[in-house]
Order: sequence, then C-alpha cells, then structure tokens
Amino acid sequence: MSSTTVKILNNEEQFVHVAVDLAKNYFQVAYKDPVSGRFVNRQYKRSEFTEFVTNQDTFKKHFYVESCGACQYWCRLAVSHGHKGTVIPASATKTFISNNKSDCNDAKAIWQLSFVPDIKEIHVRSEANQVMGMVLKCREKLIAEKTKISNWLRGQLYELGEITSLGGSEKVLTLSNEVLSKALDSKKEWADMYKLINSSIESVINSIDTQLEEIEQFIKSYVTTDTLCQKLMTMPYIGPVNAYALAYVMEDPKFYKNGREFAARAGTSPSFTGTGGEVRILGVGKKGCTVLKRTIYQPALMMYQRNKVNCEGSDELKEKRTTNSLWISKMADRKPLKKVVCAICNKMARIAWAIAADENCCGYDESKTSLIYQIKRGDIDAIDKSAEEQLN
Repeated sequence: MSSTTVKILNNEEQFVHVAVDLAKNYFQVAYKDPVSGRFVNRQYKRSEFTEFVTNQDTFKKHFYVESCGACQYWCRLAVSHGHKGTVIPASATKTFISNNKSDCNDAKAIWQLSFVPDIKEIHVRSEANQVMGMVLKCREKLIAEKTKISNWLRGQLYELGEITSLGGSEKVLTLSNEVLSKALDSKKEWADMYKLINSSIESVINSIDTQLEEIEQFIKSYVTTDTLCQKLMTMPYIGPVNAYALAYVMEDPKFYKNGREFAARAGTSPSFTGTGGEVRILGVGKKGCTVLKRTIYQPALMMYQRNKVNCEGSDELKEKRTTNSLWISKMADRKPLKKVVCAICNKMARIAWAIAADENCCGYDESKTSLIYQIKRGDIDAIDKSAEEQLN
C-alpha cells in the first residue's frame, strides 16, 4: 500500500469527493484518485457500485448525489459503512454543465459543485422517517381516489337527470341508492346494470373509508407516544394529523438553523425576486412538502375564520382576541383571504420549529408572542411590568 493511501486512511478528516449520477442499473461516478491524482469518470453497474460504496479498504469517500429516487438509500448505505453522504438539489447542477447533457457531464458537474462553499444540502432521512411520510402520502392517495370516484358517480347521475349538492361521498351514495330503488320499482330495463355499478362503487368507497379509519387510528396512537408530536399539539388548531405531518417533515429540529429555514424547507414561505434594491414577493408555489401544506392549510383557514367571527362579534369576544388574532386582523384588512391563510401557515411552521428546538419548552406559550407584540408597539410600561414579574 502506498504512503499516500496510508496517510488518507489514518486521517479521519480526509474524505475524497465522489460525485454520483444515480440511475436504476448504471451509475456514473466521478472523483479524483488520491493515489495517482488522475480524474476518474466511469460507469459502474449496480453490483459494482454497491461494492464501491461498501468498500472500506481503500480511501474514505464523501458521496455527493442529486435529489432523486433512491438518493436517500445510497447516502444511508454510505454512512453505515464509514463514509459520508450528501444530497444536493438537482437544479443546482445545471450551472456547472458546460456541454451537452449526458451522464458523464452530469457526474462531472456534481463533482465540481461539491467543492462550492455553503452548498445547499438536503438532509438524509432515516428509514423510519421515510416510512412515516409514506403513511401520510398513502392517506392523501386514498382521499384523492375516493374523491375521484365520487365525482365520477355524481357526473353519471347528472346524465340521468339527478343532481346533488357538493359534499362528501355519503350524499352521492344516498342519491345513487334512491335512483336504483326507483329504477327497480319502475322495472327499468337498465336496473340490473345500474345495480352492478352501484354495488361496485359503494364497496370501493366503503373499503377506502375502512382503510382511512385505520390510518387515522394509527396516527392518533402514534402521537400519544411521541414527545415531539405532543409538544406540537399544544399549538392552537393543531390536531394529531397536523402534528404528525409537522414531525415527519421536521424529523429533528437540529437539522435547521432557525424557524425561517424550516418554513422554507416545508414550502410555506413565499419566494421573492428583485434587483437594484427593490424586492418583490412572489407566491408560495409548489416547492416543499405538498402533503404538509395541504394538512396545515385547514387549521390556518379555521384560525382565519374564527378571527373574523371575533372581530365582528360582541365586545366580550373582542377582548378575548390573542396577539396572533390581532396580527391576522391587521393583515386581513390589506390582503385577500388566501394570502392571509398562507401567511398563517408560514407562521405556524416557524412556531412549530421554535417549540421543537427548545428542549426546556413544554409547549406553545402565547405570553412570549405577546411580549414581542408589546415591544413592537412600544409599550414600555408593559415591558417593565413583564420584566418585574420574571424577576420576582
């Protein structure tokens, strides 16, 4: 073994940057050989690449891969064998592709990007956390399928002259059973055919309802044993499913520097553009975790509607308004509904990180938000009073 290789093996801080363009069966790997100094950019079969990742006899490797399918798996495999693994956004490599797009050029671009300081990284999730997210995505798929089938049946009933108001699948099934009953009583020639359709759709919807109920029960039992979910459920309007989704996306608050970074990762913070000192705020877009955004949109909308009732209600209701509701009221006077709800979602994500990151925090504390509001409006007496209470 050469002296250079021995030096690299003995130094635990020395890792060779290895860029990988992942695929299903063939992997393009680019790195600079620490012994010969030659730049290597070659293709590996899946079995060869697995051996290359698990091999600990040569040099320590720091694998850089684009965010794609199986990127989390390969990084976990590398870490489990004493190496390092980093996932980078796929859009970041476009700047470094100088020639036509190919596997060879992609791997070279990833290798060049690995030396850029302050590179944006995507943290590697554990297998348990990924399966935790699968539960939420499975729930979303079942709800979407149930909605699609219900809407299809509603459209077919409309062709027969029967209409029903928008709502859950229960209304559509009720109307469908009534149509079937009338057809059987009138001895319509198509009654037997529609009976087959009605029974098929009803069995599918009932089966989906059963599966959704099982998932809901699992989530409720999970949040009762998880400390992070218990802390998140102390937030206003946050239930078991909302806390479960926040805990899945966050996984560990130490992965993020602050609440703003977590909100950006979750996709609740708006993007912006600007030049010459003028910055223009854009929309939220489709970035981040769409499952989480759909999950917390409903409690944010409930918070907006409850605030609207308190503002238009009696003086007793107005006195019970919290600092958050005052913030919502002022913003609702200037912005449309959806913008206000998206802002509430963003604030909920940032508060969730603050609660999770504070190990001494037992849950949501409205008094801390109230103190910030008092500082902003310059209420010096209230600040002095709050400081005296803390000293006593």
